[in-house]
Amino acid sequence: MNLTVRRSDCVSCPRSLQRLNFSQRVSLRPYQQGSPSRAPDSPVVKALGAACKVAAMAVSRDRAPATPTEFRMEGQCFAMITPFTASSNQVDTKAHEAYVKFLWEQGGRNVVVNGTTGEFAAMTLEERQQAAETTRKAFPGIVLNNISTCCLQDALTLLSHSQQTISTERGQQSIADAVLVLPPYYQAGVTDEGIEEFFRTILKESELPVLLYNFPANTNSLISPEMYARLAKDFPLLRGIKNTFADIPLCTEFKEAAPHLQVYVGADRLTVEALDKGLDGIIGGGGSSALAAVFVNIYTAHKAGDRTRADKLQAQLNAWTDEREAVEVLDIPAGKAALQALVPGLTAAVRAPLVQPGSEQQERLKAATHKSYS
Repeated sequence: MNLTVRRSDCVSCPRSLQRLNFSQRVSLRPYQQGSPSRAPDSPVVKALGAACKVAAMAVSRDRAPATPTEFRMEGQCFAMITPFTASSNQVDTKAHEAYVKFLWEQGGRNVVVNGTTGEFAAMTLEERQQAAETTRKAFPGIVLNNISTCCLQDALTLLSHSQQTISTERGQQSIADAVLVLPPYYQAGVTDEGIEEFFRTILKESELPVLLYNFPANTNSLISPEMYARLAKDFPLLRGIKNTFADIPLCTEFKEAAPHLQVYVGADRLTVEALDKGLDGIIGGGGSSALAAVFVNIYTAHKAGDRTRADKLQAQLNAWTDEREAVEVLDIPAGKAALQALVPGLTAAVRAPLVQPGSEQQERLKAATHKSYS
């Protein structure tokens, strides 16, 4: 079988892909991204934000796990964008702080910093370290730091930095509560043995909980449930996996391979379906930030047994994604364009090879966001 993974399959497609046979060859085309928002003083946004704050108290407050081997997230998780300045395209620390606080106010209790949505591949190690520290200081909840690189030594450097403690308003805290790691993603034709050895080296060195990150369209490789089970057996600090691949059956295989670990899906459209299957939630892309309160409340409604409301909120998020795809703007630039209306000082600046949406596209995205909230 020669399976082609399309952009829509990986992030936005509501349908599961054809099942994978991991012993067969898989060919993958490069993934492309896509996401947006609404004025923070809008009565609708305020109401949704207030509802999120109340609901989130029952979901995940700012509690810390008792030990690293007991680490668990509760609720949805935001894959954060990284704000850049419009003038020099540098990391914008002030806008980053404002954005992190916005997510908290909208009910977000878990975030990924330096992830795919955060354009980590276009950032230096120093910038990624800065972004992680800024997030830790501004965010009272759980911080996952993506330490993925092709270079194992660089990944270990980012891991070591994540384990350091810094002063925050809440006292001394490690820069990250857990780390996220992709397979090395450049070399062609790598074996499962080589990928597993890469993960084992990181897991041996880690003092923090680790979540694996399966993103076959970007890495040109797959983490198999069998590999995942072996690593889970050998390393108590392996606490779960993010699967950015719109294949719920594959996600359930990961769950079956290690039932005590968490499985998060990287596809905003699939929250309700994932929860129906007993999975732990979604690590959302740019669209989740743009419709932050909606994203959080899908989970809250589902967990409360209010399926009608969960489906309605899921439809709101899906409608925005449909509009983004119609405008033909990728997830990350679209999310940034929309967030300008929500976060003071945040610009739509992205780094090459991503391209900032044109003014007409930005207006359409903002209108779609307004419609979603109203």
